[in-house]
Amino acid sequence: MRSWLALACVAGLLSGCTGGASAPASAPWGLVQPTTAVAISAPSGDFAAMLVVAKTNPGGTDWTALRAAYAASPAFDPSVGQSQAIRASIAALQAGNSSEALEQAEADLRINWMDLRGHMLAATAKVGLNGPNPSDPDLLAAEGIIRAIHATGDGQTPETAPHVLGASEEHVLLALGHLKEIQQRLVRINGHSFDVLTVIDTRTGSQGGVYFNVDTLLARETALATGQAQVVPVSVQ
Repeated sequence: MRSWLALACVAGLLSGCTGGASAPASAPWGLVQPTTAVAISAPSGDFAAMLVVAKTNPGGTDWTALRAAYAASPAFDPSVGQSQAIRASIAALQAGNSSEALEQAEADLRINWMDLRGHMLAATAKVGLNGPNPSDPDLLAAEGIIRAIHATGDGQTPETAPHVLGASEEHVLLALGHLKEIQQRLVRINGHSFDVLTVIDTRTGSQGGVYFNVDTLLARETALATGQAQVVPVSVQ
């Protein structure tokens, strides 16, 4: 997995980044190297209990199982990664204020520890304060989430569309592949829902398309919008 700096740069968290973030996908429009796509499995445990364990050992966590349990729990918030704290953390990093960036990222993670962007911002801010730390829990959490999403597909076809739990995860994956969204369509194919994004390769200027499976995301958004569900955050310090 990439270093903290590469993660931050390619995920669009910092402006003016150079170096260390030039690992392209091997396939023309793949988000990751070719892999055997696997569906998100049924949750195998209680999310709150699994979360306690994950917080103590993010590097040893089964993030695929944890994400499945999260998606099936009342804590699942499809707006993850879009909080005011996230926006404030990004602004602070861009202004060179690592202390404020960390404070805001940690505020976001106290509300939703499953936030990929929150972990990436927190890890980046801590490097600015204390230097690189390969064992940083937030870096390990970010890497675990990214690997779990990558395991579900490369985005080149509907059948290999990565399963995402929030639009912010789509944006991070695009940036990791050096891709910029220029158009989005929501489509139904064989009973499944997909965000189909027209993207441009920021290195070459060529255009292509990427699929994201949003079945779980849309189901939760619909339940929240119709009052059939509510977000009940799990607070584990």
